[in-house]
Amino acid sequence: MRRFLSATALVLTITVFAASCGGSDANGAESDAVPGVDVTAQTEGTGTIRVTNTELGNVLTTDEGYTLYYFGLDRAGVSTCDDSCTILWPPYQPSEVSGDLQDRLTLIDRGDGSQQAAVDGKPVYLYTGDVLPGDTQGHGREGIWVAVGADGTAIAQ
Repeated sequence: MRRFLSATALVLTITVFAASCGGSDANGAESDAVPGVDVTAQTEGTGTIRVTNTELGNVLTTDEGYTLYYFGLDRAGVSTCDDSCTILWPPYQPSEVSGDLQDRLTLIDRGDGSQQAAVDGKPVYLYTGDVLPGDTQGHGREGIWVAVGADGTAIAQ
């Protein structure tokens, strides 16, 4: 019985992780992708992180005003959103970081050899569903993605 419960817990964990990163249809097309949204400029950006007032209150954003998010399965210094997950949730990857909370901003190494911005070591991402600066459509998605508050903590869902 204990083995069955452990196996069930593992399957549920994998299912939640896969669902939180989006999915694809039988043709491999991303089912949650937002058509026509080009996030290249958002993901590379200037590296300046600032505070922007949104419908959620004050959140951290790129210099262009795009909301930054935490992924609930990440831990300090480690990004677990890879491969297909990054289609909907691209890591914020400027060449350097500066701005509000300067002493708490860093770049961490990703598994693919690239670097990603982090607040207190926790990786930050953008959401492709945020079409306009100040959008916060990613907040609360799948119960595991949350906007980063002005103080660097996750905004409550």
